[in-house]
Order: sequence, then structure tokens, then C-alpha cells
Amino acid sequence: MRYPDFYLWMVVLSIMAGPSFGESAYRVIEVEKGGEIAGSVKLLGKFPAPRKLIVARDQAVCGQSQRAEDFIVDPKSKGLKNVVITIQDIAAGKSFAATTAPVISQVHCVYLPHVQVFQPQTKLTIRNNDQVLHNIHAYAGEQVLFNIAQPSYVKKWPVRLLSTSEVINVQCDMHEWMSAYLIPVEHPYAAVTDESGGFSMDQAAVSG
Repeated sequence: MRYPDFYLWMVVLSIMAGPSFGESAYRVIEVEKGGEIAGSVKLLGKFPAPRKLIVARDQAVCGQSQRAEDFIVDPKSKGLKNVVITIQDIAAGKSFAATTAPVISQVHCVYLPHVQVFQPQTKLTIRNNDQVLHNIHAYAGEQVLFNIAQPSYVKKWPVRLLSTSEVINVQCDMHEWMSAYLIPVEHPYAAVTDESGGFSMDQAAVSG
């Protein structure tokens, strides 16, 4: 499995929506008077200082160093970034059309966002905002999903994701510190915590 240290730290929190619905597929229904689920994920106790990664190439674009993104805690709020929040055991709810298709942007040799959720069989768009060559290498476990070079003049590259139930790890073969993660979800009721550890899911009306 090609998961660096980050994957050991990433936690997926589940909010129970009701009793188990077995193997039934998620059904799209019209959602009326949907509400919002919001909260924050905080780390109790001490936490390590952010690690700095040395940049060995393309320093004019990438900088002299980069912040490691495997474990990011807001020193003020104690909020933990990049935690995936999802609601468990939903039989029916809003359409995936209400969510945004996944996009990865390469900015100063960093993948943004570092973590996001996606529905399988949707298109992933990869943007190159840097004036350097990147090579995007995506894995689902040991399976290579795609391996493409993206020169600086190719600003937008749509890639169709394969149907997979595994976490997708995206790496850059040109800049080894670059990494991103896409988490497959069965329904659109999911969120990723921000810099302060906060998250929200709107129109969160679900049905059994």
C-alpha cells in the first residue's frame, strides 16, 4: 500500500443516521427542509510542531522548503485539519449533483486540497498553476490508476476516476513531497475539516 505517514494519522469519523440498512444501494430522493450538521475536530493533549521538508529542485517556484501536511493542528483552536467526516448508514438523500466534482490544483508545488472526498466514476480535474513540469501518479492500493505528465503549458487536465472503493493516493514523480488523497464516499453527506478543524454539511436531511 503506497500510503505515507499521513494515512496513519488520518481519521474517518462517522455520525450514525439510524439502524443499518444492509446492502441496499443509496437512493436519491427530493430533500425538503434540509438542515446543517456542523462541528469541529480537536486534538487533546500535546502535538508535534509542523515538520519542514527540504525542497531540492525548482526552488524558484516551489520555495526553499514546504510544510509537511501529514499532521496539521491549529495552535490556537487545537483543531485537526484533513479529517474526513461522514454520516453512516444512509439509505436515501440528496443527489450527488449537489456536490462539487473533485479538482486538484498544483500551486507552488503543493497539491490543493490535500484531502477531499469523491463519488466513484466522476471526473477529476487536475490543474497546473506552476511554471514547472509535474508528473501525476495516482494509486488505489497497489493499482496504478493513471500516470501522466503535466507540463506548465497544460493548465487543465480532466481524468476519469476508475470505480474503486479504496483511498486514492496522488503523488508527483518530479517533486517527491507532493501528495494528495481522495476518499471514496457512497453518498454526498461527507466533509473534510479545514485549517481550524471545523466542518459543515448542509441540506443534511436523510431518509431510512
